[in-house]
Amino acid sequence: FFVSMPQMVLALPLDVLQLIADFSRSWALVQACTETWAALHGRHLMYHRKRGPFETWVEEVADQATAPQTLSLDWGGELWNPGDAGPLCQALSVGTTLHTISVNLGRSGLGLGAARLVSGLQLCPHLQTLQLNLSRALGTGEVGPLGQLHQCPRLQTLHLTLRSNRLGPKDAEALALLKHTPQLQTLHLDMYNNHLQASGAKALAQLYQTPKLVNLNLDMSGNEIEAHGVRALCMLHRSPTLHTLQLGLSGNNLGCEGAHAIASLQEASHLSTLRLYLSYNGFGPDGVRALEDLRHAPQIETLELVLSGNNLGPGGGQGLAALNQMSKLQTLELDLSDNRLSALDSGALVALKDAPSLVHLGLNLSGNLHIDQQSLEPLKECPHLQTLRMDFRLDRYWR
Repeated sequence: FFVSMPQMVLALPLDVLQLIADFSRSWALVQACTETWAALHGRHLMYHRKRGPFETWVEEVADQATAPQTLSLDWGGELWNPGDAGPLCQALSVGTTLHTISVNLGRSGLGLGAARLVSGLQLCPHLQTLQLNLSRALGTGEVGPLGQLHQCPRLQTLHLTLRSNRLGPKDAEALALLKHTPQLQTLHLDMYNNHLQASGAKALAQLYQTPKLVNLNLDMSGNEIEAHGVRALCMLHRSPTLHTLQLGLSGNNLGCEGAHAIASLQEASHLSTLRLYLSYNGFGPDGVRALEDLRHAPQIETLELVLSGNNLGPGGGQGLAALNQMSKLQTLELDLSDNRLSALDSGALVALKDAPSLVHLGLNLSGNLHIDQQSLEPLKECPHLQTLRMDFRLDRYWR
């Protein structure tokens, strides 16, 4: 006979259900049936602006919350009401057991309310994981309070989404204070489409001083950084603890000089994963030849290079075949779409099969009308490759 999912769930002891819900950090189990809702919803709290008044929800939480673990607040694109500041701080202080908080205030016009938000977060003594979406919610000079999150003593994972906020160099200096966060291990700053410029990139390069940082993701695409800005940013390779680095630098007019600066990441002695999103920077063939020097990075096991729309021209991508000299490289993703490549390039790239440790290879050659697909056929016969993905679409491809 078949047992329904609620029956299977209810066959488990309550303490086991609590452990599963806490581990998954998801509402799926909480909403399985009426019984699990009654037992677990006070541990994993969620509010959506369009489901009722915030003040009423906060009052209910204060009455029902039992050792809350996670809290998710979503304004759903509604405008911030300054009167919400008090209830927000009350919601963030519902219990000393909160360790994971997610707040979506995108398009809310939060503005100076960011200071109240941060003060509320500092009321959570056990906060370990924080996700804040503040895209199109702030203006120049209003991001400063976020730098004070370094005063959260147990914060280990921080995701800040700050897209399209007109942020400038001074805002970057404020965010650089996060380097003082004592337990921070994973930091994701999404600052796409702002005005950080070269001086802002230089300020954020100080994040290499974060004492326990192992995973850093910076998206600074569309920020007018230019070559001298990325040269300063590449100081990140000085971090003695960083093993995963992802940089989004598309659309920053880096040019050939910027490509040479990025190649200095070969000096990163601890990096095992490097992902570089470098589309539409006008590198040209000389710039890509500079990136070949990344083959000297001693510990890289995973490398992703997104170089679409960089005007490489026929033969401009041949040199990337030299990446087959990376002795520890296991996963390689190359996006060379929309670069007017030719049969010269595809014939050269087949040499990637000689990388001694390579097991996963992805090649995106979309939008290159003169690529010779047949010349890449030997890649399919490579015995040590476990995954091979190739894209040859001829329509224009945008990442």
